Amino acid sequence: MSGLMPYVSIITLSYNSGESLLLSIDSAFEQNYENIEIIIVDDCSKDFSCQEVERYIKNKFSTSKKKLTVKKNDENIGTVKNLNRAINLASGEIIIHLSSGDTFFDHSTVSCIVEKFKEDYCPFIITSRVLVDKLTRNRIRFMPDWEERRNIKRINTPKKQNTAIYTGNFYNMASGAALAYKTEYIRCMGLFDESYVLWEDGPFFEKVTRNGYVLHQNYDLTTICYEGGGISNSAISPLLKRDVIHFLNCG
Repeated sequence: MSGLMPYVSIITLSYNSGESLLLSIDSAFEQNYENIEIIIVDDCSKDFSCQEVERYIKNKFSTSKKKLTVKKNDENIGTVKNLNRAINLASGEIIIHLSSGDTFFDHSTVSCIVEKFKEDYCPFIITSRVLVDKLTRNRIRFMPDWEERRNIKRINTPKKQNTAIYTGNFYNMASGAALAYKTEYIRCMGLFDESYVLWEDGPFFEKVTRNGYVLHQNYDLTTICYEGGGISNSAISPLLKRDVIHFLNCG
């Protein structure tokens, strides 16, 4: 990784996010790590305006040196294709996910992630996250919790992890909501699998473990306050159900 301060791309996807998107924007701009670009890509929401988002940021963070890119798709293309579009816009050596409505754990989160990449030679980092109440933002529990972490310790080989993904005995081992990776790695992987519409992280982790790479957890580092009510927490939608069936058929 080049330089003392690697360039970091924070990617936030938006779809009918409303004001919850502003929480994520604030959190990204309030990071004490300066060498950052923030990429927001909206998937054709009716209530989203690039100009309004840019105006909000200009008014609130006029002194910030962080670079901003805001895009809106002309048509709805789904989470996976939207994420890949955002990755193709990224200039950073490191990409960090920040889902709309989620916030970083504290102001130094990005700095901690960069330091972790410097310490460990790894293509991606899996961290813990904190589930928060959507309305009050009160912290509910760490994910994975301590009981889940005890179970995860026994799932310590690529084969065991791959089996856990397919059987559902995953114990919140990894989530795209708390994932950072080197840009060159994800591009070498061919980005996220666009045969899926909404589900990006499960197929990604399956591919990694199938190719013999263990999912190394960094649970000592908590990076995200995770808002309940997202894709993984809500009743299964027809598109997500289609993704799951496709995943099982492929396996």
